[in-house]
Amino acid sequence: GRSAMEQVIARYKRRPGAYVLTTFVAEREGNAEAFYRKLGFERDGRQQMNQIGMAGHTKHKSLVTRFN
Repeated sequence: GRSAMEQVIARYKRRPGAYVLTTFVAEREGNAEAFYRKLGFERDGRQQMNQIGMAGHTKHKSLVTRFN
């Protein structure tokens, strides 16, 4: 959950040259966008389509957090 993601963010902040961390969330009700926004992620306007098994395609939107 939140603690695990905070550890991932902290690890990437320590990496030389790291300045952004990106994740994608599905564009559907009940997605994880609110979870990531509480961790400092913001929409960056990008989208991608992913095929989900035989069920078809799901649209995802990109969320990023930037490091100083």
